[in-house]
Amino acid sequence: MLPDIKNQRHRQDRRLRNRKQCRCTEDQKNYRLLPENVGLYDDLSAYQNLDFYGRLYKCTEEQRRERIEYFLKMLGLWEKRNLSAGTFSKGMKQKLAIARALIHDPQVLFLDEPTANLDPEASKMVRFYP
Repeated sequence: MLPDIKNQRHRQDRRLRNRKQCRCTEDQKNYRLLPENVGLYDDLSAYQNLDFYGRLYKCTEEQRRERIEYFLKMLGLWEKRNLSAGTFSKGMKQKLAIARALIHDPQVLFLDEPTANLDPEASKMVRFYP
């Protein structure tokens, strides 16, 4: 006997319609996680990656521009800002992920091995970041 696909699809559609949309609360925007796997968009440049995430967190254009320049210069990536993130070494990707985590100035930042793949100077900068 074949399953009743029409009724199954109807029940599934109804469940989807009744499910509430998930939205970030203002409190959730104050937190950020930097996982071990950096998860950047390889096709986007370093600047475009940070701009994309800044837009997600509703940073103004001026805030994005200032913060992107600040973090890329601080982490030594300003000269590489127009290169695709997919061409970066693991250490460079880690630096970019750190900048991404800080782009919207979160109140709390959870770090999972933030200095992995970083050179000693960059590791020191991350540990003593104000």
